[in-house]
Amino acid sequence: MKSKTISILLIFALSVMIILPMSVFAGTSGKLSGTIVSEETGEPLPGVAVSIVGTVLGGLTNEDGEYFILNVPVGTYVVKASLIGYAPVEIANVRVSVDLTTYNDITLSKKALELGKTIRVTSQRPLIIKDKTATIKIIETEDIENMPTRGYQDIVGYQAGVVAFRDNPNIRQRGGREATNTPEINIRGGRPSEVAYFVDGFSQQDPLSGLATVNISSNSLAELEITTGGFNAEYGWVASGVINATTKEGGQKYSGSIEAVTDNIGEQYDYNIYSGNVSGPVPGIDGATFFLSGERRWQGDRQPSAILDEPLPQNWLGGWSGHGKLSYRVNDNMNVKVGAMYSKDNWSQYLHTYRFNIEHTPRYLDLNQSGYVKWTHTLSPKTFYTLAASYFQTERMRGDGVYFTSVDAYQRGNWPGAGNPAQDATGLFWSWDDMDGVTPDIDEGHIWDDYLRRKSSYIGIDADISSQVTNQHLLKFGFDFQRHTLRMFRSLFPANADTINVDNYGYDVHGNELDSGDETWQNEAKHPVTWALYLQDKFEWQDMVINAGLRYDYFNTNTKWVKDTQAPFAEGDPTIMELADLTDSEAETRLSPRIGVGFPVSDRTVLHFSYGKFFQRPELNRLYVNYRYYENKVKAGGYYYSFGNPNLEPEKITAFEFGVSHQLNDNTAFEVTGYYKDAAGLTQATTVTNVVPKSYSIFL
Repeated sequence: MKSKTISILLIFALSVMIILPMSVFAGTSGKLSGTIVSEETGEPLPGVAVSIVGTVLGGLTNEDGEYFILNVPVGTYVVKASLIGYAPVEIANVRVSVDLTTYNDITLSKKALELGKTIRVTSQRPLIIKDKTATIKIIETEDIENMPTRGYQDIVGYQAGVVAFRDNPNIRQRGGREATNTPEINIRGGRPSEVAYFVDGFSQQDPLSGLATVNISSNSLAELEITTGGFNAEYGWVASGVINATTKEGGQKYSGSIEAVTDNIGEQYDYNIYSGNVSGPVPGIDGATFFLSGERRWQGDRQPSAILDEPLPQNWLGGWSGHGKLSYRVNDNMNVKVGAMYSKDNWSQYLHTYRFNIEHTPRYLDLNQSGYVKWTHTLSPKTFYTLAASYFQTERMRGDGVYFTSVDAYQRGNWPGAGNPAQDATGLFWSWDDMDGVTPDIDEGHIWDDYLRRKSSYIGIDADISSQVTNQHLLKFGFDFQRHTLRMFRSLFPANADTINVDNYGYDVHGNELDSGDETWQNEAKHPVTWALYLQDKFEWQDMVINAGLRYDYFNTNTKWVKDTQAPFAEGDPTIMELADLTDSEAETRLSPRIGVGFPVSDRTVLHFSYGKFFQRPELNRLYVNYRYYENKVKAGGYYYSFGNPNLEPEKITAFEFGVSHQLNDNTAFEVTGYYKDAAGLTQATTVTNVVPKSYSIFL
């Protein structure tokens, strides 16, 4: 009882002290547990020292022979158990995964002590996860290296319940979403934006579009965990799935690798990937290790196809990725990790409608960069806390394949009869045009008449505390806070050389990023705020596991919206929008309970059940609009695309599932899961009617 009271006080004190900007954060470590008994008597052994070889992590068994080790980083370890009067035992190949418990029961022998040697055994990777209370798939380093694919999105696409879909823009583009260089992930019928992406516990997703364009080298991945239902309370604003990638760390010995993949021998699609990594101890700093990796990508055709006789033109990709991690053990109880990641993909999208005008097919540039520092402090063998500061920025540019970011060059009004010609085989140039005449240097072919630039970033600090308050209860309490900076510029018809058709915030009408001093209430960058509290209890009793949690979310778009959507210019001058026509948007709060139960009915069969309430924050580009653009379009009428609505409510998902996992033999296991999802309040476009002056569409 005393231990429980102290733990509660620590949780309360920590939550009060940490009133700072914080970021979305996910688990990055697991737990090791088991029972140790005597081979001769079968009785539990108290006081056995259990340690993870090569680390400072360890613990002692209690009077029932039970032990546990918390906050074990993802990886494969050697576990050692020793007690005076018994031969020590080392178990190799013990795998620890994110948010899961690895069970290892050990038997110590007095007879083996006479041999004077350590007993060494090798743990076999379990085919079923005994403590899972939801549908979880874990892909380890060896599996990643052996898969005939690259990129974590492709790996995720192989899992049950997941559909990896590449839109074909020559036929259709689902939901009007932007094109991506990587597969679009749909989990259990949900929308792509309902999937959350984490790397080393930090969000790597653009909140404006819901896309995750970061590219991670496969040789950087230590583990990939895919959860397709029954998320714990620490995961917020997610309705369909969680993809949690854990990257590698350096060891006590220097190591490295180099990989080169090319098809420039024989049949050629000009597919090239060059990657390498190096890791080891930091010279001159005891307890410090590093891991560095880099990758260069060049693909003449991003999507080679067996049904085509040759590579697609203007379907190329040039990219770079880099990742680094520094780990420093300050002392036996304190550890600091610093990580950084960079990704750049410059690529072109083949469109068949541009077959005879191929240089103008659209081009994209995706930039991602992030960094974090995480502090872990072990207060006792039963309690530890983490503090983590992070920064993430993602940027996308999309435009014409020739002019790209030179928006002014899109203008087609510099010669007689100028315009944007049709893009068929006979209408690429105006009939009067003479390429050898007075304007031979002017490109008068059809351009990609739509320019987009957007940038979003967040900064913050995360805090959580975990405590094994009893042998059965592992409590985790956390608080996170996010503050974003969002910028968007879209010119619907840059060839027209006007600013009426420009929707922008955080940029001026020419696509230049604005400083805070140059912003006005019409075009200022957006700064939405979100924070959350969560409490998670993992109850383990004999063979049963219960994960119960409660999460409270707060979200504020931190912007203004019209007072009356049917009379948007009702205040003051009825012909223009003024600040008086606007009012503060509404904040949203949500409470979501969750519970999951796992119960092994035998050593080869495990049942699980989960139930929860989940909420999905809308894509943030559906919440904002430039007020000048809004004013112009409401006056003009007609349909362009739906305006952002800051009062758009989160989508609500009620879901439960039931599953069974069964191991048939040493090499084969199967899992069957049934689930139910009830989705309400899905974002949709609607037309606001009876409007003065004219009707328009918004998201609702």
